[in-house]
Formats: sequence, C-alpha cells, structure tokens
Amino acid sequence: MLETSKERMALLKAGYDLKKIEQLYIDDHNFEIIVDPIFFKVIEFEL
Repeated sequence: MLETSKERMALLKAGYDLKKIEQLYIDDHNFEIIVDPIFFKVIEFEL
C-alpha cells in the first residue's frame, strides 16, 4: 500500500490529509518512530 505516488495521490483526491497518509504508510510498513528528547541549558546574558 502507498508504494507509488499514484496511490498517494488517489488518497489525497479522496480527501485524506497528508498527516493521515503518513500515518497509514508508517503503520503499513511497521516503522517505529523514536523521538529523542533534546535537552538544552538556557544561558542568560547581561547586556
């Protein structure tokens, strides 16, 4: 499913949004989304 751009275009024309098509593709191909948190330190500067 969703292997070709024609299949994706058919879903767009049927009213699916890009986020839903992306989710269908991820689910169909058993991808696992891994999100690493980004840690950062806020440094204040005196001007």
